[in-house]
Order: sequence, then C-alpha cells, then structure tokens
Amino acid sequence: MSLPTHRSSILVNKYVRDKPWEAISVEKLDVPQLEIGEVLVAMEFAPINPSDANVMEGVYYTLPGSLPSIVGMEGCGRVIAKEESVTDLQIGDPVISPAGWKWGTYTQFLTMPACDLKVVPQGIPMQVASTLTVNPCTAYALLRTVPLDSGDWVIQNVANSGVGQAVIQVAQRLGLNVINVIRRPEAAEAVIAAGGENIAVFGEEGFVAKVKALAKGSPIRLALDAVGGDNAKGLASALAPSGTMVTYGVMSRQPIPVSGGQLVFKDLRFVGFHLKRWLQAAAPDAQATMWEVLFGLAAAGKLAVPIEKIYKLEEAEAAIEHAFEGGRKGKVLFAM
Repeated sequence: MSLPTHRSSILVNKYVRDKPWEAISVEKLDVPQLEIGEVLVAMEFAPINPSDANVMEGVYYTLPGSLPSIVGMEGCGRVIAKEESVTDLQIGDPVISPAGWKWGTYTQFLTMPACDLKVVPQGIPMQVASTLTVNPCTAYALLRTVPLDSGDWVIQNVANSGVGQAVIQVAQRLGLNVINVIRRPEAAEAVIAAGGENIAVFGEEGFVAKVKALAKGSPIRLALDAVGGDNAKGLASALAPSGTMVTYGVMSRQPIPVSGGQLVFKDLRFVGFHLKRWLQAAAPDAQATMWEVLFGLAAAGKLAVPIEKIYKLEEAEAAIEHAFEGGRKGKVLFAM
C-alpha cells in the first residue's frame, strides 16, 4: 500500500478571543517522515474540547511554540505504517495517546512515538475511544486525589459537563455517591442521562440544606470544582471537616473565596488539579489501573459520551463555532 504524502489539517494562524473559529484555516501539509521508534497514524475522530477552543483564543496555559500550528489535543486513529524497530504495535491497531499527541489531532495523518500510544481494546467504538484521554481520565484522577472508600460522598459542580458526566459514571464503578450540582434546572436532563442522581441547583433557596439532605447526614469528603467564585464557595460550605476541594477549572473567571474559618476551624484543604501534572506524577501501576477501569466501562457501554454532531475537517469553522455554543447536549467531533 502506498503511503499518503499530504494531509488536510486545521491550523491556528492567530489567537482570537471569544471567536476561536476565526483563528483557524484548513490547509494541505506534507505528511512527516517516520523517525526511529515512530508509527504513522491515520486519524479517524477527534473531539473539540474547551481546552482546544482556549488554545485558539490564546488563553490556555500552554500554547504552540509558534504559529501557524496544527491544533487538537485528543483523538484516535489506526496505525498504517511503522518504523522497522517498532514491535509493540501492528498495522491496523486502533490507538489513542494518553500522554498527548506529538502533533495536533485535527489532521488526517500524523507520526507518533510508538511508546506513547495505547491500543484500544476490541468492543470500544472509535468515536468513544477518541474522547477517552481527557474527560474520563480527568474524572478518574479527580476521584483519586484523596483516599475514598466505597459508599463515601463526593460533590461536584457543572455535573452536566463532559467531565461531570464522566465523574458520575466512574464514581458508580468505584462505589462512590455523588451530589451533582447544576446551574440551570434544565441541565438535569444530561445528568440523569449519564446515570446521575442527587441533583441540586446552585442558587436556589436552601441549597446547602438540600445538599446535606441528599447526603443523608453522611460527611462529604471531596468537592470537585470547575467554576470558582460563589459556586466554589457553595461546594466548600457543604464539605465535612477535613474535607478537600479540588479545583480543575475556573469557568466563572472569578477567584475562589476561602475564609479563615474554613481553614482554621473546619480544616478544609483547597488544591488545584491538572491532568498532565497528574499523569506525570502517577506511578505506572496507578495509570494501568485507571485504564483497566476506563476501558472496562467503555467496552460495557457504561462510559457514555453523547455525540451532538460530527463534522468534516473542511467544515472546521462551523464545527468550532458549534462547539463553542452553550446549551449543547453532546460532543462535537471531527471525522477524518
């Protein structure tokens, strides 16, 4: 089989705040040559995550070293060629990259070190596989930031988000109870579809009392915050003494209020989280356990990833604008 020499790719050419679809173009590029230990992957699907939009806006914590640059942080594909020293992967293997891709994933073909790829087990649809390395990994790692036993209680905000839905599904596998906080009553539909219960709407009267009632008097030991501001303050108020709040996003772009009383008298702990840092620090056996859990859930159809629409690379502007809209009910993917 002759190998491809060119690939359609989505490039970010400049940073455009609040309108990331204006930052990109679709171009034909050369397919990179294989280096020692590398394989050539034909990409099949790649989702558009908030972090991808943040890169196009120029506000993500890490940005390309230079522009233009291919974008996309997540996806899956199949090995179509390999350098002769590669023995762990075979032609046709479906693969994902837990540690991140060498190049942006919004492209038809890319080269990758074989050691950075993981084979997707049989029975997992490629659309689902393309979404496993960000939200589900984040959910699993968040739930492992403090020691928890089966039956313990966790509270999270934006429970209808991609991470929030993954937290619900992973927590069920781990035997944990989750209180799911949302900002709008209509967001409950997505929480329920993901298998979630114990729903509370932030801002409604008696919020803290309702949360405590949902927990049936049990201590809430872990809070997962992606919002910051008053919403984070509400989560912290529900934590039991010596509880921990983990912040992994600040959607409100507001600081996280922390009182002296929470620190001194309740002994609460406030920590930050980023998946890349967790992956760098986690021991190999901890990561292997994570993938055993996530692949098992995905193969059993219990790691549901709602897909709202699939676009071609050539429809990049429309796809990114769609993904940037509020009120979506599922992921927006590119199909190569």
